[in-house]
Amino acid sequence: MSRAMTELESGAPPLAADKDERALLVLARGDESERERALQGLHALYKDEVFAFSKKLVRDPALAEDVLQESFLSLYASFDRYDPERPFRPWLFQIVRNAAFGALRARRKNEKLAAGAEAKEPSREGVLPGVSALEMIERTQAALDRLPEETRALLLQRHGLGMNLAQVAESFSVTERTVRNRLRTAADQFARALFSKVPEEGEAP
Repeated sequence: MSRAMTELESGAPPLAADKDERALLVLARGDESERERALQGLHALYKDEVFAFSKKLVRDPALAEDVLQESFLSLYASFDRYDPERPFRPWLFQIVRNAAFGALRARRKNEKLAAGAEAKEPSREGVLPGVSALEMIERTQAALDRLPEETRALLLQRHGLGMNLAQVAESFSVTERTVRNRLRTAADQFARALFSKVPEEGEAP
């Protein structure tokens, strides 16, 4: 489990420097021009991390670009409601998560309209002994793909973004105890998805 979850962290951009974030948040409380400069700075500071998270969550680089843009548009529109006493990063990724879920819902609706039916899940190869590192990465991503969206987002924020329990709890607006319980359940679901055989197309489950 620990090796598989480590794959979520590979390629993740470095975390934003706290001092830069704090300076920008102070600037954002100034006049209109200062606020505009601050929001541009926050975009520059977080855009790579937001895109990497979105791409893993929606599993589509083009859609992740849309999520990135929608997230920062929502940030700009809702910044007046940001409480400076709250940590910024969990609040930002709550916005990103909501934008990603909205994009996924819209994509599913468009697929149904275009195809007239639910899109079929792509077939996955069964679990084989002695897999390579590349195969482990692919299997890890496939297991993540089979998880519910909320569960996938929870694991990505905790292990992919390296958020601590308090930050994840803040982002999901729940207690740390609830986060611990959800993470245990999510870990069990991930393990079952990782080590279960997915039927080939036409094969009985």
